[in-house]
Amino acid sequence: MKDLLRGFRLKGMDEEAQRFTSSIPYDSEIFEQVKKINVAHMAMLVSKGLVDRDEGLKCIEALRELNGLKPSYELEDVHMAVEAHVISKVGEAGEMLNLAKSRNDQVATAIRMRLKEYVLDAVRELLSLRKTLLRRASEHLGVVMPGYTHMQQAQPVSLPTHLLAYFSSLGRDVKRLMASYEFADECPMGSAALATTGFDIDRGLVARLLGFSKVMEDPIDAVSSRDFLLDAIFGLMQTMLDLSRMAEELIVWSSKEFGFVEMPDELSSTSSIMPQKKNPVVCEIVRAKASNLIGELVATASMLKSLPYSYNLDLQELTPHLWSSFRDAIDSIRMMNKVMDSVKFDAERMRADLDGSTLATSLADMLVERLGMSFRKAHNLVGLISKKAEGREFVEVAKELLPAMLGVELPWLDSLNPESVVESRKVLGGTSRDSTLKLIELGKKEVEKEELWLDERLASLKRADAELESFVSGLRR
Repeated sequence: MKDLLRGFRLKGMDEEAQRFTSSIPYDSEIFEQVKKINVAHMAMLVSKGLVDRDEGLKCIEALRELNGLKPSYELEDVHMAVEAHVISKVGEAGEMLNLAKSRNDQVATAIRMRLKEYVLDAVRELLSLRKTLLRRASEHLGVVMPGYTHMQQAQPVSLPTHLLAYFSSLGRDVKRLMASYEFADECPMGSAALATTGFDIDRGLVARLLGFSKVMEDPIDAVSSRDFLLDAIFGLMQTMLDLSRMAEELIVWSSKEFGFVEMPDELSSTSSIMPQKKNPVVCEIVRAKASNLIGELVATASMLKSLPYSYNLDLQELTPHLWSSFRDAIDSIRMMNKVMDSVKFDAERMRADLDGSTLATSLADMLVERLGMSFRKAHNLVGLISKKAEGREFVEVAKELLPAMLGVELPWLDSLNPESVVESRKVLGGTSRDSTLKLIELGKKEVEKEELWLDERLASLKRADAELESFVSGLRR
C-alpha cells in the first residue's frame, strides 16, 4: 500500500521528506468530511453507471466502517489513507474510488465543509454572548457611569449603553461570519485536478448530497482559491479584536484604581507569593489570543499572495492556521460569555467616580437652549468655568461664577446632574431609559433573525445528510 501512488514512476520517498510534506498531523479535522465526500462521489458514479453497483456499494460499506485512522506518513495524507483502507477491504473495486476526482477538488471541498461547521459553532457562541450582554444591560437600567474618550472622563453615560456597544460590535462580527459561510458554500467536487473530467458525472448531485447550495463552475478557481478561508479568518480576527477590547476594559475596571467590577473567583487566579491578589487571567488570555489571530491572518495571506494557478502544495500549509483560528476564537467567545455572565458591576463606585466636569457639554447645551447663545461662545465660556473649577466641584463653581458673568439668574443649574443628563438623551441610541429599552428590544429581534439563519443552515446540512443516506439506500434496491 505504501506505493499506492508512486508505482513504477518514482522510487521510494525520503523518510524525512515524507514527514516534512505530509498533512497527516492536521488531517483529523477533515477526516469525517473526506469519508462523506467519497461516499457521495461513489454513489454518484454508481448512479451514472460509471462503476458497477455491487462494487460501488462495497466501497461505500468499507467507507462506513471507518471510525478513525492512524495513517502512516508513506500515504501522505488522509485522502490516500482512506483510499488505501478501502482497497485493503474490497480489493480491486476500491481502485475506482478516485475515478473522476482528485485530491485537489476533494481537499478543497472537505475544507469548505469543515469550515462551514466551524462557522456555525462560532456564530452560535457569539449569539449566546450577545444575549448575555442584552440581559446584563436590562439588569442595570439606571446605572450611571463615566464615559471616556482618550482614557479621560468625558460625559456621563449609562452602563447599559456601554454594554450595548459591545453588543453592536459583536453583531457585525456575526454578519462577517455569516458572509464567510455563504462564500464557502460552493462545491469544488468534479473539478478534479484542475480541468474537470471526460466522464459524464453529475456535479450538482454531489454538491447537493454534501450540503452545498451551488457548484463552483470554474475548475481552476475551484481547486486553487482559498479566499473563503481568508474571509473566515478575518471575521474571526475582528471578533477577537472586539473581545480583546472588552477584556482590556474589564481588566482595567477590576483594578483598585477603578473598582468598577469584581471578577468572579472561578474565572480568576491568585499569586504564588502575594496572597491578596485576584488576577483577571481569563481576560488576559483572551487579550493575548487576539494577537494569535492577527498572526494567523498575516501568515495565510502571505502564503497566498504569490501562488500561481492552480494547485500548489503551499495551500496545504494554510489549513492548520484555519483550524487554530477557529479553536482560539470559539474558546475565547465562550470564556468571555462566562465572564460577562457573572462579573459584578459596582454601580455605587461608578457613580461616585463621576467627575463633575463631565457635565460641561450639557451645561454648554443648556446655555444655547435657554439663553440663545451660540454653541461656540457657550463652549468657550464653559471651558473657562472648567479651568476655574479644577480641584473644586464643577457645578458649584458654575453656580458661583456664571450668573455674575452673564448678568442673569440661572436657577436651572440646580437640575444639572449626571442622572438628568443621561435621561435627557432621548434620541435613537440615546442614554435615556426609554431609548435604552428600545435598543434592547431591537437587539433581541436582531438576535432572533440571526438564530433563524443559524437554524436554517443547520437544518440544511441535516437534510443533506438524510438525502445522502436515502440516495445510497436507493442504490441497494
